[in-house]
Amino acid sequence: MVWNVHSVLNVLHSLIGKSRINDQLQRLDSPADGSDVTAAEERSLYKMLGYFSLVGLLRLHSLLGDYHEAVEAMRFVQLNKKTFAAGVPGCQVTTFYYLGFAYLMMRRYSDAILTFCNILLYIQRTKQLLEMKTMQYDSMMKQNEQMYSLLAIALTLSPQWNLD
Repeated sequence: MVWNVHSVLNVLHSLIGKSRINDQLQRLDSPADGSDVTAAEERSLYKMLGYFSLVGLLRLHSLLGDYHEAVEAMRFVQLNKKTFAAGVPGCQVTTFYYLGFAYLMMRRYSDAILTFCNILLYIQRTKQLLEMKTMQYDSMMKQNEQMYSLLAIALTLSPQWNLD
């Protein structure tokens, strides 16, 4: 079965718009208005759909080679804070993988290195837990190896990072 790219983009943008996920993430980010987000909004089905749609949009734009749009899709997501994706390790690994790859392709080597280092350290710390807990362990370990290779490429290409 072949999917039409425009149809997939329309569905993802519709889910993001309907869930108002960017508005919620923006309100959480601003210190003055962070209390406006209710508990119902935090755990709603729309928030989950919106968040996973942002990750889907990141993946789709990365696969299509539109790396600027891929990074732009994640502009309101705070990767260093504990988010909904922290409870779904496969989503978290995929998000960091595609975001790091987009940074690498945009020649933002420092951002790519930091992104890959963050998720690789997370995988290293939680490897035994992930092995017991998730069915996607093999897929995550494959992405883990790919991220080590991409990290090596980014370190080689980056003029700022000196490995002395």
